[in-house]
Amino acid sequence: MQTWWGRQHWDSGATLGWQLADLQLAITRLEQEWQIRIQQPLHISEDRHDWQALAPAATDQISDGELRRHVGATTQEYMQLLPKLADRPVVVRPAHQLFIAPQVSVTLYISTPVWLVFCSDDTSNPLLDLPVTRPSDSWFGPNTRQGELCYATRVVGRLHLQELTQHPFRAVTPVRIYNGGDQPFPLQRLAVPVQFLPLHVSEAGRLWTPTLNVYCDASNEHAEIRMANRVDHAAGPTTLLSPPRTPLGSGNLVRALDMLFASRANGL
Repeated sequence: MQTWWGRQHWDSGATLGWQLADLQLAITRLEQEWQIRIQQPLHISEDRHDWQALAPAATDQISDGELRRHVGATTQEYMQLLPKLADRPVVVRPAHQLFIAPQVSVTLYISTPVWLVFCSDDTSNPLLDLPVTRPSDSWFGPNTRQGELCYATRVVGRLHLQELTQHPFRAVTPVRIYNGGDQPFPLQRLAVPVQFLPLHVSEAGRLWTPTLNVYCDASNEHAEIRMANRVDHAAGPTTLLSPPRTPLGSGNLVRALDMLFASRANGL
């Protein structure tokens, strides 16, 4: 299985480069410095999913991009590229507006973009953390004073996993929603709190998160949200790639639940 992430070796003075969708990246190791060159268009397409490792001659063409220099006492010969989930919730719509019948649960398969992290084996202090394909900003809340700045994606949620195309820069999050009320529950869009989720990879190379289980009703008086302790069985065996950006403590559970359907009050 060939992937764009993984542990890489740099000789001193060597440059490795990648083209990941519209992002071009060249990383040079010096004795006391990492030089990272980034080239990315202003308008990024979510529809591009190709990638390749660049030949040395091709990395010279990235010289006009943004240069970031990280200086230290020394540099390590082994570093890694890793995918990581977004640093904010991602707003997703179902393909069509859904009404979940009373006492019924449905699973919506969500696909969200991932970030690229360049780091040592200690992933807590990356030298680079940026989206491969940056989604647009979106305000999500019941009004302009209450809510949160999120990301929006044009890729819609699906009721069937096979309808969600596998892409190298996107991760699947199953959201299982149970309507415990006595009225149909309208689902028009939701903000998936991906910053609280770990990222796994399946043997087929697909990126996954654990399932989010949401219990709700029309009044939201007894609503709750829980993260499953394993990845959905449809993924098969998986390996942990990245821990969550933010631990999912009890306070964050409340915040995540408040945000999940925050705009429903206004029918947005």
